[in-house]
Formats: sequence, structure tokens, C-alpha cells
Amino acid sequence: MLTLWDIPTYLLNWLLKTWGRNKILSEVEKNEIYKRISAKYHFIEKEKESEDFFKLCAIYQFEIPIHHDFVRNEKIKREYLNIWEYEGLIYRKIPKGGGVYYTVHDNSSFARLLLNTGDYLEILILDGCKYHLEEYIAEVLKRFLVKEQASNVSQTQRD
Repeated sequence: MLTLWDIPTYLLNWLLKTWGRNKILSEVEKNEIYKRISAKYHFIEKEKESEDFFKLCAIYQFEIPIHHDFVRNEKIKREYLNIWEYEGLIYRKIPKGGGVYYTVHDNSSFARLLLNTGDYLEILILDGCKYHLEEYIAEVLKRFLVKEQASNVSQTQRD
């Protein structure tokens, strides 16, 4: 049985949405919460689309803006970006210095919530391999940092 202290703050809102009138709040199971989240964000069940979205979540949960170069290098479809932007799941930012960056819902807790949902559903996948949450995050961050470092080196060489 869950207590409110067992629930991370980013899940509290979903706990309340999942809670039924014929149930005591503490009787709501985490799996019920994750199923409700999955039903709300239907793309989670679409393997390729969720695989791409979870990559963005893995980075943005640390409030790191995601540069378009990473999106392009990971071959995230423009079609998905347009849908997610239209649905308010991601936001495109264009800073004064140029470039295009993305954020996940402008909310790092939301990014973590969706990652936890993916972990619960066992659908955190990279290159056809399933990962547990922490391994998945580490692998995506490694890819991100390698690409970011290469981008900074090429920028320095141009200057």
C-alpha cells in the first residue's frame, strides 16, 4: 500500500486523477497511475515514436535544452516533432545567438514522469535493446554529451 510519502511529487497530480470515489487514496497502486498516464499520452504505446520521445525526456529531466543537432543526429522524425509541438509536449526555443533548442513541456518533472512510465511499461529502448531506467538515461546522456562535445570542437575550429 502506498502512502503520500512514497509518491514522488511529480506523481501526486496523477495519483489524484487515478483515485476513484470507491477507494481510499492510499489504495491506489503505482501501476494504475502509470496505466492512466499511458492512456493519456497514447504515443507511449507506439514503439518508434516513444523511443524518440524518451530520448528527449532523458536529457530534459536535468533541464538541459536539447539542441537540434542532437535531434537530427538521432534521426528523430520531423513529423513527430511537429505532432509533439502541436500537442504541447515539446517547445521549440530559438535563442538570440541562433540555433534551435527543444524542451519537454518546459518541465523537467514531466520529462521524468514519462520516463518512469516508460520504465514501468518496460519500453525504454535504444537501437533495439531494452534498458532499465538508470541505464537508459546514462546511455542517452553519453550520446548527447559526445555529440555536444563534437559540436563544440567544430565551433571552436570555425572561430
